[in-house]
Parts: sequence; structure tokens; C-alpha cells
Amino acid sequence: MKLTLLRHGKAKDRDAWAPQPDELRPLRQKGKEELKLIALGLAQIVAPQCQIYSSPLTRALETAEI
Repeated sequence: MKLTLLRHGKAKDRDAWAPQPDELRPLRQKGKEELKLIALGLAQIVAPQCQIYSSPLTRALETAEI
């Protein structure tokens, strides 16, 4: 079994997002674009039937969806 860990992409600035709940802080557009490139690379080395697990944080779910 192989395990690949990936932290969420670059999220919106924490201070600028406050006072909204941090768990709702989404990815930046640049973070989404960078993750699309990372996902293309991962698709070359990860088995197609792999499992993806994510925390419930908005930015983590967005990362998993990409």
C-alpha cells in the first residue's frame, strides 16, 4: 500500500477572512490553479482506483475535489 499526503492549496488570507469562521475559508484562485497542475502530476503516479480522504474544512474539500 502506498500513502500520499497532500496539504490543501493556498487559501485566502486568514486575517482578511476574519471574523468569519476559519473552517469556511476557501482556496485562493491561484491555489486552485496550482492544484490543477499538481493533480495532473499526481494522476501519472497514483493508481486510478485510489481513495481520497479529506477533512471537512472548505479549503480541504476544494482541494480534494480538484
